[in-house]
Amino acid sequence: MPGLINLHCHLDYSKLSIEGMPSYSGSQATDSKSILFSWIPALIAKTASFSQEEYFASALHGASLAAEAGTSFVVDNSFQAITGLSALACLKLKGLVGLELFGVDPEQANNQFVMWKERFEKARLTISNSQSQIDLTVSPHAPYTVSPQLWRLAADFAYANNTKVLAHVAESQIEYDWFANRNLDDDQEIDQFLIQAFTRFRNQDGIVEQVKSMVKSLEWRACGHSPIEHLKRHNLLDSNLLATHCVMVNDQDIDSMRVKSTSIALCPVSNILLANGKAPIEKFLSSKLKMGLGTDSLASSYSLDLRAQARFVLENNQHIDSKQLLSLLTNKAALALGKDKYLGSIETGKSADILILKLKPSVGAYTNVFDMALSCDALVEDLFVDGNKVVSKGKLLQAEAL
Repeated sequence: MPGLINLHCHLDYSKLSIEGMPSYSGSQATDSKSILFSWIPALIAKTASFSQEEYFASALHGASLAAEAGTSFVVDNSFQAITGLSALACLKLKGLVGLELFGVDPEQANNQFVMWKERFEKARLTISNSQSQIDLTVSPHAPYTVSPQLWRLAADFAYANNTKVLAHVAESQIEYDWFANRNLDDDQEIDQFLIQAFTRFRNQDGIVEQVKSMVKSLEWRACGHSPIEHLKRHNLLDSNLLATHCVMVNDQDIDSMRVKSTSIALCPVSNILLANGKAPIEKFLSSKLKMGLGTDSLASSYSLDLRAQARFVLENNQHIDSKQLLSLLTNKAALALGKDKYLGSIETGKSADILILKLKPSVGAYTNVFDMALSCDALVEDLFVDGNKVVSKGKLLQAEAL
């Protein structure tokens, strides 16, 4: 079968474990309040002392786990990007790495983007001319951490460079309410998060009150619209956007994404473990939205195995079958990336990204090959990327690099 395509990951956090992070222990978490804004501070605390070498070791560990699970292409999101780019290159995998962008002050948008471009140019030096299978792009973190003015600069940059905009969108009920609820209380979690985030390294007198006042006055805060509608109203919802999560969306949002040809990366296990709920994947499929699956990071998921994500969806959605899910890991994911001419299927003229699965000696009865391919009975045997063997007999050939 084709090599698998992971549409959302954070390789930098691969040395962390969900076991050491705030997480929901139930099965569905649909009636629980999101713990995303206790999870993010915990993540920051655990990685605050990471050196560049530790980040690279973590990213390399994640890339190796992804490869051994049959993944040939990884969409990675990173605050620094250098480590993810280096890890993918080291293992000869393909990928798209998004350098994250933050900034909510509209008056600082131009300065913030100039600083981001300096970071981008530094990260781009990591990619040699021989590594054309790895690209670098822009990743505005989320609609609540990036002003529309700054996002516009990011979107224009991506358009000019014929690439994707990577972003977390509509991940939690808290985010949805921050946009849609016109009567937010003073202890709203996103307000507190933004105030802490944008004062963390600034010690001047009165800075907390200054940032607090700025956050409260943001024109898109409590605007009465969903996060998707917010992006649409600022002309930021388009075919270049790869929106990750999209848990909290309504029917109008789904129609808007369909009309604008926006792509979606679904991370079902992470959404449950952080008590964000379930994305309406069946509605997405019936609306023919462009989408695929991602694992998110090991700080919010159990593994970087895409087939395990697909099995989780299969177990929790009655009207989705294994054939549909396998397409979300291959050809549909390639379409969501705009790379379906080169990736996602085994055809003449496409890249030779090929995954070979081997059945356990004794297996149960399967009614079709798609159920079998998703099952735990089918083990990763070999993985080829551009015709080059990366995994042999279930183990990385580049294992000495680890």
